[in-house]
Amino acid sequence: VGTSSGIWMSRAVTVLGYALAYITVAPAVLAGRRALQRAFVTERRAVTSVARLMEAAFIGGAVLVVSIAVLGAEFPIRGALTAVVPMPLVLLATVRFGLAGAAWTLLVVIATSLYGGATSGGAAIAEPASGPLALQTWLFFVGTTLMLLGASIDERLQAYGRVVVSAERYALAAQAGRVFVVSYGPVRGVV
Repeated sequence: VGTSSGIWMSRAVTVLGYALAYITVAPAVLAGRRALQRAFVTERRAVTSVARLMEAAFIGGAVLVVSIAVLGAEFPIRGALTAVVPMPLVLLATVRFGLAGAAWTLLVVIATSLYGGATSGGAAIAEPASGPLALQTWLFFVGTTLMLLGASIDERLQAYGRVVVSAERYALAAQAGRVFVVSYGPVRGVV
């Protein structure tokens, strides 16, 4: 039978494990579904270039390789802070691909740390008493922040797309109506 601190530690690890599942697995599945739906259902032609697909594959592969090297095997530096090593690549994926990039690369990091913890003890789980709790807490807060950043990037890109469409409609209406349109920019003072 365990001590009261051991029971509370296992409860905290369980609660944070469920929270990590909700903030990583669900957004990754939904973002992947949205990307596939946009690519094959709503768009008539392929809108994703080969270069962008190659960039996504390269960043995803780099996150996987770094995560396996650091979190999935014996690493010279042990402890929960080894989860920091793949985060610059996760941030790059977030900035380049928005919510989908953040969700999928975080899912890779978490799956690799789980695999490392289950098979070889993993570098991130050095101390069985506090290692999983520290890793889960850190990934929870970093994951939430990166998901919010990715969502705001996606929202900004959608707003920019709406502005471009609106400007194109305005130009088409002005040309079709054969009217003279004057626009004044108060910041630059240009007519």
